[in-house]
Formats: sequence, structure tokens, C-alpha cells
Amino acid sequence: ACGNVSMLLAARNAARQREFSLRTALGGSRARLFRQLVTESLALVAAGTVCGWLFGVRMALGAERRQVVWMVMRESLILSIIGIGVGLPLAIAGARLLKAMLFGITAGDPISFAAALGGIAVVAIGASLIPASRAASVNPIVALRYE
Repeated sequence: ACGNVSMLLAARNAARQREFSLRTALGGSRARLFRQLVTESLALVAAGTVCGWLFGVRMALGAERRQVVWMVMRESLILSIIGIGVGLPLAIAGARLLKAMLFGITAGDPISFAAALGGIAVVAIGASLIPASRAASVNPIVALRYE
């Protein structure tokens, strides 16, 4: 798990090279950028530790595997629904603004929007189901002893 987190942080930091260049050009020191990265990393580690501990406690107190999976899925799906609720009207407005550039479809093409919503739903379910099933498969005694 630590290797996965470190690789994610390394990939994220590589993608933020433009932001760091801009901050440096605006007068930010290397020490300030380093402090920012360390703070973000520690916040992610703390959040992951708390979540792992909470899952372990819930399962040790008798929560079933499906309850833990549903808890993680519910949180992820709520965020996805909020994102769709905010993004769909913006996408419709953006399509109307770019109507002159659309060829072969109308600005409010329901098939395009349905395909996009379906893709978002599949990605959201897949992105939340995999971590949820991993969290539910952890032995709570081992997780609590490790923490």
C-alpha cells in the first residue's frame, strides 16, 4: 500500500511541474514548495490511516462485508451524483455556446449526453467498487494491530 501511495504522489508531483515553475517565477522559494508537498503528503497519509482504522473498527465491532462495501460505495456515488448535477448543466450551456463548432449533432444531443453519463457512471462504480471490496476484505484484527 505504501508503494502505491508513493507512486501516486510521484506521478502527481510530476504532473504539477508547471504549477511549481509558475510559483517559482512568482517568487516562491524552494523551501516553501517543499513544505507544501510535505504538508499535502502528511494530510493524505493521515486521511488514509484514519479511514483504514475506521474500517477495521467497524469490522471488528461486527459490521458485515457488504455493509462496509455499501458505505464506501455510497460516499463515492454521492460525490459522483453531485458532480453530474453540477457538470450536466454546465455541459449543456457549453454545448450551446459552441453550437457553431458542432458538426453532425445538435447542441442538446441526448445520445451524446446519455453516453457521457453512462461512461461517468461506469467509471464511478468501478473506481469505488475496487477500493470498497479491498477495504472489506481486510482482516480487522490484523488492520487494528498494524495501526
